[in-house]
Amino acid sequence: VVDVVLGGGSFRVYIPKEHFQIPFKLAGIVAPSSAMHPGEIADPFATESKDFSILHLQQREVEIQVDTSDRAGNFIGNLNLVGSSNFAVKLVEAGLATVANADKIAAAERSAKAAQLNIWSAEGRVPARQSRFDVQNAAASGGDAIQPTMEEGWVPVVLADVADSTTVYLQRNTPEALEAMELVNASIQQAVSGTTTGFVPSKGELVCALFRDDGSWNRAKVLSVHKTDGTVEVSYIDFGTTAELKTRDVRPIPTELASILKDTPAGAFSAKLAFVKDKVYDEYADISSDALFAFAETCHGALFARRVYTNQAKQSFYLIAGSPLSSPAPRSTMSDTILCSGVAQFDKNTLSV
Repeated sequence: VVDVVLGGGSFRVYIPKEHFQIPFKLAGIVAPSSAMHPGEIADPFATESKDFSILHLQQREVEIQVDTSDRAGNFIGNLNLVGSSNFAVKLVEAGLATVANADKIAAAERSAKAAQLNIWSAEGRVPARQSRFDVQNAAASGGDAIQPTMEEGWVPVVLADVADSTTVYLQRNTPEALEAMELVNASIQQAVSGTTTGFVPSKGELVCALFRDDGSWNRAKVLSVHKTDGTVEVSYIDFGTTAELKTRDVRPIPTELASILKDTPAGAFSAKLAFVKDKVYDEYADISSDALFAFAETCHGALFARRVYTNQAKQSFYLIAGSPLSSPAPRSTMSDTILCSGVAQFDKNTLSV
């Protein structure tokens, strides 16, 4: 139950089952602040924002989901009226808060801006605290280092492999992708049906390579050639795994099949986990990898991926979930999984996304 509304996005919530109150703030938004100390100036529409929350929440039953806490001891997360949607969305739609770090809420903010509601009107302005956040975030991310791509939609995928603690290989799980891979696999069987002797591939060449774990042949890119011991290192482009093979375990791609086997895009693509620092300490690498595979298993392989930003190195960062986060019953993401398991850190450079 919301016992006290302290501000547009700040409350004291009473939890009957535990018989105590907690300070709670809405995640992903910043509401206009009242003047707390002498000499301070309240943000425009601070009173209106607080009154809006009082009208809709005071002494009402709510459902909360705690995501984290701040140094002041406030719990931060989502708050829904029972049977209703995220209250932060309502506050932003009314032009009484701005987006700090959110997905669905961004559309609500654009709507309020277009309608010039309250803080977006000629008389209003963005809350001072949000302006400070914008400056801090720009400095932390190196200006244009992070490029959001939130307009892109969710794509059904399956987990092909875990490259490292914060990078996975995904395969698109669409009818078009599955049909293309069927054609590729059929062509591979035709390509390796004959015998080849004395073939030594070149670095960077696309070949057919044996996958020893199951005896199947697959497309692979040659990463290196070691002529002294007759081995090559390859990367299987349709599922991301690398392996060292004898040269007898690789075959050239026949010219007549090149249009299929060379021109069809790779079946797997590299996806770095969004909002997670790239570095995971070595002692936690296995825990992180196991957690990512376990996440895919709990979703029965039915995953969805969405590219949310790129960095200066043109690397793409993805949210990977068990169902699209815009659905009525979202699940957590792979990023959440390793962050909550304590083996990775949140990347503060992404606060502006």
